[in-house]
Amino acid sequence: MYHDQGLRGWTRSRASVYSIFGLAAVLALVWWILAPRPALADTGARPATLIVVQPASASTPIAVAGTFFFVAAPVPSDFRTADGNTFVTLFFPAGVLTGDITGTFTEQLHIVTHSDGSQNVHGNATCTCAVAGRTGVLVFDNIAGTANPSGVSNAHFVLSGSGGLADLHGQGTAIVTPTPQGPFGVYTAQYSFGP
Repeated sequence: MYHDQGLRGWTRSRASVYSIFGLAAVLALVWWILAPRPALADTGARPATLIVVQPASASTPIAVAGTFFFVAAPVPSDFRTADGNTFVTLFFPAGVLTGDITGTFTEQLHIVTHSDGSQNVHGNATCTCAVAGRTGVLVFDNIAGTANPSGVSNAHFVLSGSGGLADLHGQGTAIVTPTPQGPFGVYTAQYSFGP
């Protein structure tokens, strides 16, 4: 049968068999529930209880957006050069998030600047934040991105929380543009609360 009908025919015929068995099981369950029973008072037995369990699932992701900026100059460390590349770690001691996620944050970024002026960036940020009426610590982890020679950068990040945000998880993106007042960012993300 497999070789004659090919995989598509075999799958279709097997699906039909499963559908028939599934329909038979549903009909048997309906019959069992609706079938007449002897009076329970005569036997002293208790009626059976049907328990239905729904599978657990995380909540629907919620889309958020906002801006961020830094209110203190970064502190550089670990400066070195190798093979035409420049390496530096920048610690930003104070930044502000606005929009759907609000709070203050610190950030540490490891930056590699290539000979053409482009950059690779990775790091993390920690925010004392408010999200959907809850407060706690929100971590923007695994920040990874690139910047073009004019300084505009795109990055991705992973969200996780603790304290009042302990069951928050998600991911997002950020675009950072240099301005005369310092870097200015726009973020978008999706998060959910749940296991």
